[in-house]
Formats: sequence, structure tokens, C-alpha cells
Amino acid sequence: MKKFSVTYNYDLLLKKMKEKRYSQESLAPAVNMSRTSLNQKLNSKSNFTQSEILRMAKVLEIENSEVGEYFFTAVVRKTEQKERVN
Repeated sequence: MKKFSVTYNYDLLLKKMKEKRYSQESLAPAVNMSRTSLNQKLNSKSNFTQSEILRMAKVLEIENSEVGEYFFTAVVRKTEQKERVN
């Protein structure tokens, strides 16, 4: 059975961090995590927990109704179909 994993697009979150003048290094302690952990999450190497999402939304002033746009926009990968030659 093929394992299914979802990769999220955090471009909007990164843009919000820049808008609020946060780097990964300055945001990490503000939301009670290490810079390494934040980097891994932003690069889809691990997932954000609910409490991390809530803390980040508060610090970055993201409305509750917009949280999904910032944290749950999936990356859609295009794959090429190989032509079958008979």
C-alpha cells in the first residue's frame, strides 16, 4: 500500500512573518520552539501542532478564520504522464 503524505505551502505564512518583521530566529522563541524545529516545520520535514499554530497565529496577528490559508494549503505537484509505447 502506498503511503500518502501531504506537503503544505507556507508561502503565505512566510510573507506574514516578513510583514511583521520576524525571521525564523526571532519568531521561534516568541512561539516557544527552537529555530531548528520551526525551520523543519516550514520545510515540511515535520508538522505543526495545534498549540504551535495557535501561538503563531496570535503572535503574527492571523485571524482565526484565516488560519487554514496560512497552515493548511496543500502543495499540488504536477507529474508527467509517460506515454506508453506499443
